[in-house]
Amino acid sequence: MNILNISFNFSALIAFFICIAQIHAYGIYCAEHVTLKKGQSCSLLNKITRAKDVAFMNPLINCDKAMTKSTKVCVEPDTYYSKENYNIKYYTIKKGDSCEKLAMKFNTTVDVLKRFNIGVLDCNNMSKLAKDKNEIDYSKNGE
Repeated sequence: MNILNISFNFSALIAFFICIAQIHAYGIYCAEHVTLKKGQSCSLLNKITRAKDVAFMNPLINCDKAMTKSTKVCVEPDTYYSKENYNIKYYTIKKGDSCEKLAMKFNTTVDVLKRFNIGVLDCNNMSKLAKDKNEIDYSKNGE
């Protein structure tokens, strides 16, 4: 029984350090967090920040659904760091593009790409987006 507890605690500690390392490696610097509790959604944050900003600062959080556990959400970036620290690039949608192709191209998932471009990227209407030469944001490192 003790070996299982030690193994679980060690695994949890490793996962914690990996998460911290990835946050700093991806350049996400946050000045203010809000913790959403289980069952709450990002719509509660509309009074203090824009949905696109929440998606930009927290691309791995799915704001379309209620939280399944308490989740720390960044609501204000640290202004000490410039936008370059986020490695943000822009891509103009072209004829023949699909969300799946773009996700592969940018080394991410369709879900993260859609959340990163809330209100802009419509996977069901890519031909119109290409015709209008819409731009989407993506992170150079895929997150």
